[in-house]
Amino acid sequence: MRRLLIKFVLIPLGLGGLFLYAQFDRATNYEEAMARVTKVEELCYMEKRERGVLSKTTTTTDHGPCAPMQRIHETHPAYKDYRLVKVTYVEYRYRSPADGRVHRGKHEQVKHPDGKAVKSGDTLLVLVHKTKAEKTRKF
Repeated sequence: MRRLLIKFVLIPLGLGGLFLYAQFDRATNYEEAMARVTKVEELCYMEKRERGVLSKTTTTTDHGPCAPMQRIHETHPAYKDYRLVKVTYVEYRYRSPADGRVHRGKHEQVKHPDGKAVKSGDTLLVLVHKTKAEKTRKF
């Protein structure tokens, strides 16, 4: 009975509380700001997930340029069970409401909110902290 209480009541309540706190933090401590994209870097890595009897294990390689990683993935027999994962890092500049100065930020981004690929020179909406100039969140 105690396990059911934990599984179906306490865990969902805890997760709901964390979600509500994150929403409260976002609403009270952050505001929207336009940011100019200064650099877009696409990197790749290889990942292998193995499921054992009692656990799951994930093995990953270092991040690197996509073209060489793709060649290794296709030709090297040691990586035949791995999958290739692409990650886009977006660097941007924004004006902070905390001090009025321009700062730099960096986030992992897959696509624009409208579905297009992000490129240097684009503008993005980011959430910037109202009192900590260098702190940002993804929108």
